[in-house]
Amino acid sequence: DTSQVTDMGNKFSACSNLISIPALDTSQATNMSRMFYSCTSLNSIPTLDTSQVTDMNYMFGVCTNLTTIPALDTSKVTNMNAMFSNCSSLTTIPTLDTSKVTNMGYMFDSCKGLTSIPALDTSKVTYLNSMFSGCSNLTSIPALNTSKVTNMGSMFSGCTSLTTIESIDFSRCINTSYMFPSWNNYSKLTSIHVTGSISFSWTSDGFSSIPNLDFNSIKSILEAMNRCTNPETAKTMSFNSTMTDQDSQLTNLVSECNGKGWTITGLTIN
Repeated sequence: DTSQVTDMGNKFSACSNLISIPALDTSQATNMSRMFYSCTSLNSIPTLDTSQVTDMNYMFGVCTNLTTIPALDTSKVTNMNAMFSNCSSLTTIPTLDTSKVTNMGYMFDSCKGLTSIPALDTSKVTYLNSMFSGCSNLTSIPALNTSKVTNMGSMFSGCTSLTTIESIDFSRCINTSYMFPSWNNYSKLTSIHVTGSISFSWTSDGFSSIPNLDFNSIKSILEAMNRCTNPETAKTMSFNSTMTDQDSQLTNLVSECNGKGWTITGLTIN
């Protein structure tokens, strides 16, 4: 009888031969951290009452045989760190209420079967490090509110099928290490819309790993750099782009960025 159980953390963790789960009363559960972690043979999840749950850290991590996840009430969840990490067979993600979540680090790490991600409320999130790392078949990312995010390290590492990133705000971000690592091929990525500001020394080569960004993407990046609020921290932004200017828009933006202490490399403007 699980009707009074509040802690379901690690309940089935590392049950590698477990194929299915019986019906469970989880109405009082507040913790489902690692509940099914490394259940590598599990092929389905029963309907669960998750209405009281606040922690889903690694809940389905390394469930490599799961292809779908049932609908979940996540209205009270604050931690989704690595929730679906290494669920390499997942093809879809259900709609999730993420309005209270603060940590989405590694959330979809190595989910190689995903081609799309549902809309997510990330307005309270501070950690997005490695969120999509290794999602090699993702073609686009939904618009994410990253205005409070401080860590985006490795966020898109290995996302070699990406064509579009709808919007991204670096205003509070202090870690972008290996966000677009140079050993990945980002040749399909042509559009990035940057909002807010960029006011830090970009790490891991900046955008130099993305050779085919279009005019509006380059413009939005330069505009964000020009809005930097801490010019004393602004140092270098690296591109790998040759761009025909339109009405001297890029030329003027580069001049303004230089005046705020930026050094821009790898951007050739014709």
